[in-house]
Amino acid sequence: MNATTRAGTGRPIANMILTITALFIYGAVLSSLNQTLNLSNRHAFWLLFVIGVALCGLGPLGQGEHFGWWNLRHLLGYLFGILALLLGAAVLFDFALPGIQTPRTAVLALGLLMAVKMGVACFYPRTSRARVIERRNRV
Repeated sequence: MNATTRAGTGRPIANMILTITALFIYGAVLSSLNQTLNLSNRHAFWLLFVIGVALCGLGPLGQGEHFGWWNLRHLLGYLFGILALLLGAAVLFDFALPGIQTPRTAVLALGLLMAVKMGVACFYPRTSRARVIERRNRV
């Protein structure tokens, strides 16, 4: 039995639900609908933060054993992930970063970082590295 998996397709329904939820929260903050829903900007930030961490683990950035831990896509994912973690620490400790003074701007910055990481994840091949090697050996 072959144990290789497709990149980023381990839980497609979970990915879709989390992505739609993140888009809804981000859109609510952009349109100030979150205030009507009794969701503060700070709470919206933390919801997006948790969703982002979950999506990172479910996507191809969490499958370094298949693609190699030091390829360019992973390095970009690490960089933007570290920026998101630093942003989370700044919000947690109420530390104002240049250009990010309020929880609302922190939500906007986190959404941008999440979008960039999802863009990086789109450049991964559709099949895992092990499957590509397996196909080469058959030919």
